[in-house]
Amino acid sequence: MKKPEQQTDPLQFMLPFSGRVWTCMLLAWLLTSLLMLVCARLSPYEWYSHNDCVPVVENQFGALNSMWFTIGSLMQQGSELAPRASSTRMVATTWWFFTLLLISSYTANLAAFLTTSRLGNIDSVEALASQSKVKFGCPVGGAMYNFFKNSRIPLYRRMWDSMVSWSAKNESFVRKTSEGIGRVREGGYAYILESTFNQYYRERDCELTQIGGIFNPSSYAFAVPQGNAFLKEELGEVILQLHKEQFIEDLSNAWIKRFNLTGPPCSEAVDDASPTGTMEVASFGGVFIALMIGLGVAVLLCFVELLWRCRTLALRT
Repeated sequence: MKKPEQQTDPLQFMLPFSGRVWTCMLLAWLLTSLLMLVCARLSPYEWYSHNDCVPVVENQFGALNSMWFTIGSLMQQGSELAPRASSTRMVATTWWFFTLLLISSYTANLAAFLTTSRLGNIDSVEALASQSKVKFGCPVGGAMYNFFKNSRIPLYRRMWDSMVSWSAKNESFVRKTSEGIGRVREGGYAYILESTFNQYYRERDCELTQIGGIFNPSSYAFAVPQGNAFLKEELGEVILQLHKEQFIEDLSNAWIKRFNLTGPPCSEAVDDASPTGTMEVASFGGVFIALMIGLGVAVLLCFVELLWRCRTLALRT
């Protein structure tokens, strides 16, 4: 198939995470801000006075400041606020750990989405056969033509029926490979051919790409007169020896990757990033669990600080 063009969706920056992940991030931010507010209000060590001569204590973590502190950490910008109590510091540390992992994952996945676009849902022969937007076909009378025509496998039989139905409008079969590749370059068409020819043409046209792996694999072979077991064994041993010496691999690369090429083959071109998928909540399950545990410990520390302060005041009186 033809390589897809880069996406121009204005909301592409949201693609690295699924909608559920964005929703969970919003809820985690609100929950952390709420716990920061509660712990700051309950903990006696978060109340302080700017002037020892004036017996008026203040608390810097109101509702807006708590939300500002957490959103500043999420954006990796910080704020002028600094927690004083152990419980609020525990909330801050847990939130920083959460945002570190989340933002790192988002940045890495966003880079992949901005440098390459996905091939939609067509990533295998099964996906190609289950849709009708992209037409597909093969050369008339070739090996692939006879393979689909005589196949009894339901998947390939369904593909054959589709190609036959499209042939009336000249949307499936082609007369020669150059015609098929020309239709692939126009877009909306997938050309099915033998894997060796597939690799040969992809090395010479970097706009082409292979979808999925090889199906119906077969190999070339030497034919010997029937009953000549000696020659068959000799050929087998020599072929194995050539494989061990990488002679066959070098010969294949010479014809496929170097023959009649003026520049480097497409397989040696630098690929900045590989296609990646949207990350779901399951990918961050451990991160959200760690956040919940850290916030739980912070709440426990808040009650310990409150009880310790009450005990200290009771002993003074």
